[in-house]
Amino acid sequence: MVLLKQTLNVAKRIPLIKFRKGGNLTTGASSSHLTAAAGSSSGAKAVSGPAIEEWQLPQRYRRRPIDEAECEFINRGGPA
Repeated sequence: MVLLKQTLNVAKRIPLIKFRKGGNLTTGASSSHLTAAAGSSSGAKAVSGPAIEEWQLPQRYRRRPIDEAECEFINRGGPA
């Protein structure tokens, strides 16, 4: 019984990922920080780097071509 209680105490999980939207935040300080940050950046857009088209990708990152057998397998809905 004592071993079970120790195991349960050790097994308490604290999530390392904190999501911005949705869900419950565990600390009040972080929620007030997030609402203040959201209010100040409501008019600003998120800026990302230039987009790369599929034809601009190096060969090692491109998708491999689909052959006829794979097309038939997909069209038939998987294994029969």
